[in-house]
Amino acid sequence: MRATITPSRINGQIEAVVSKSFAHRLLICAALAGEKTEICCKTVSDDIFATASCLNSLCASVTYSSSKFVVTPKGKALQSDPLVLDMKESGSTYRFLLPVACALGKRCEFLLRGRLPDRPITALWEVLESHGITISGRRENKLSVSGSLKSGIYTVPGNISSQYITGLLLALPLLKEKSEIHIIGVPQSKSYIDITLSVIRQFGIKADIQKNKIFIDGNQKYVTPKFAFVEGDWSNSA
Repeated sequence: MRATITPSRINGQIEAVVSKSFAHRLLICAALAGEKTEICCKTVSDDIFATASCLNSLCASVTYSSSKFVVTPKGKALQSDPLVLDMKESGSTYRFLLPVACALGKRCEFLLRGRLPDRPITALWEVLESHGITISGRRENKLSVSGSLKSGIYTVPGNISSQYITGLLLALPLLKEKSEIHIIGVPQSKSYIDITLSVIRQFGIKADIQKNKIFIDGNQKYVTPKFAFVEGDWSNSA
């Protein structure tokens, strides 16, 4: 058999898959806002659905259809039993929602699946415990948290995970007083911290970054932009 190959120019368009990084952050901010937000998200993943499901249990009604999330925050309700939040195997969901649940003052049980209990998170536990939170079940498949998160200075290592910093950035505006995040060393994946700052500012949250310190006023309110769009994952596309 003979085959003839003729050189030609490649052309056309490929649509980028959605960025999970943006989707997680937008969903959480929308759940913390005072009114409904619609988020265009053309494709979804198990990790994104894990965050949506947990927010359903924690503080909002989250539905998905026709390539769109509709997020409607719930009013404050009395809590008798711990809320059960299934993280599946999503490290982003776990590291983002742990500080948020603490800032909301919720008693929660975090269900961790797969290798999630073994992934690095000790530094985040320690900084939360030093600010009023009680944590039990370390390195187990179920982690329990209780207490009220307090404002103050949060010192975290920058060389382990930028997700610790993102979780705190999402949570600390909800506290009554001003807080600061002090990052020790060179922040890992600083671009992801920039994504977080961009998204929370889209929801009206103010945060000032100066070198390795982030200053966050307390008693802030997440304000919905009504509509949001999950950007493409350009690094994945590249």
